[in-house]
Amino acid sequence: MKNTVQISGLLTALLLLIGNVFKTFHLPGAALIIMLSIILFVFGFIPLHTVKTFNSENTLASKMRITFGNILAAIAVIGVLFKIMYWPMANILMTSSICLFVIGYIPLNVIKALRSEKCITDKIRTILGNVVVALFATGVLFKIMHWPHSIKLVYLNIAFLILAYIPFYFYSKIKKDNLYKSIINTVYVMVLGGVIYTLIDLSNI
Repeated sequence: MKNTVQISGLLTALLLLIGNVFKTFHLPGAALIIMLSIILFVFGFIPLHTVKTFNSENTLASKMRITFGNILAAIAVIGVLFKIMYWPMANILMTSSICLFVIGYIPLNVIKALRSEKCITDKIRTILGNVVVALFATGVLFKIMHWPHSIKLVYLNIAFLILAYIPFYFYSKIKKDNLYKSIINTVYVMVLGGVIYTLIDLSNI
């Protein structure tokens, strides 16, 4: 099960990366590749990861928190697919998932960090990381709703994500003793960051 989850997640991230490269250079087939990656994420990776979570030895609270995050991620990615295809309800799906993420999932992560037995440095790093993610999600919400100054905030965050955070994440977080968790978190970062990139109108850059 663990290998299947990892393979489906990495394949999703790879397809989305390829789709965004095609989109950047205006090559044919970009929309199809991005759509396939989203379908694989929602109907492959998310269900497999959820089953793996409930089969684990985590506490019930931890299982529910992770599942809640999985559901929000799926809703957000489906919203992006609806946006790409110009289907109705796209803004509602993305806005609701982002709002629930910021006011629901992020506080749960902060509480978990505060209650953990980690050292104070790890707790502070975890909390600051969640704050950064919440600010990034808020910027995306501003972009979706066409509120003032949103585009500058989104571009700045995406540039930081691609040029700084992801390379550092691979360098500092992937360890042999916790490879599975590192790969799962990397998949989330790359997929959610990648689908947000698909919303950018490159003709205006």
